[in-house]
Amino acid sequence: SGVSFEELFKRLNLPPDFEWRASAPDAEVLYIHRRVGEAEVYFISNQQYRQAEGAAIFRVAGKSPEWWDPASGAIRPLPEYHEEAGRTTVPLRLDPAGSGFVVFRGKRETARGKNWLEFKDLQPIAGPWQVSFPPNLGAPASAKLDKLISLSEHAEPGIRFFSGTATYACQFEIADLKSQMFLDLGDVQVIAEVKLNGRDLGILWKPPFCVDVTDALRRGPNNLEVRVTTLWPNRMIGDAALPDDVPWNRERRRGAYPASWPDWLVNGTPRPSGRVTFCTRKDVYAKDDPLLPSGLIGPVTLRTVTSMEEQ
Repeated sequence: SGVSFEELFKRLNLPPDFEWRASAPDAEVLYIHRRVGEAEVYFISNQQYRQAEGAAIFRVAGKSPEWWDPASGAIRPLPEYHEEAGRTTVPLRLDPAGSGFVVFRGKRETARGKNWLEFKDLQPIAGPWQVSFPPNLGAPASAKLDKLISLSEHAEPGIRFFSGTATYACQFEIADLKSQMFLDLGDVQVIAEVKLNGRDLGILWKPPFCVDVTDALRRGPNNLEVRVTTLWPNRMIGDAALPDDVPWNRERRRGAYPASWPDWLVNGTPRPSGRVTFCTRKDVYAKDDPLLPSGLIGPVTLRTVTSMEEQ
């Protein structure tokens, strides 16, 4: 009782079950370990919003490691590793706040290559972009962007304060197809749904906002559509500058709340204030609060991956 795992391992003369060794002194990688049949399964998680590269050391021997990607479901071998004193050291590169499974389930094998993919830029997708907005959310039906910017920097107030799902459309051409190609959206605030030439490539909800487009790309013109869903605060900040159309009770320790439901809400009629958002708390955001980065900010780049043999 009251004995840590580290102390228990020391008493039993056992090395740690997992160690992360990196050059960054404040790097933090956590893990969970369980055994599934004959397989040793480690879930490891980068606790910081920056890339982490280092050596992961597992108390496993005699089996080859694999990387299981929980976002895509892809499984690939980790050919770079070595064993010493009953433990296996595996070089790894983790995305910002990234995580995944390292699974030991097969007999020890020798393979060529590196443990992560190396990318090189093929061509930028600069635009122009046609951006469409849904109705009744304060934005115009559409706008043209010659280059990508945060929507919060746009001169049009309806776009600057927009919250919801905006659809970005762009056409680009490519002359030469590679064996494996990826679309990197750069900075996305906050969730993106990607379609290329009408093919749904899924939803990207975390950095890096990068998706395999090998099977969807074609020589010549390509049609790209990215639906980006933003956060709520910017529209609430814009609404705070408009007249209030909710009867509030007096201020209390936890803030005011509606004294009664407004007529426009009960009857489903247009709001007299022109506001878009409605919250049962008063003054969640003020009109002078800073706006959040919003939308597809980019840069958007078509990338190719270096083959495992080339690495």
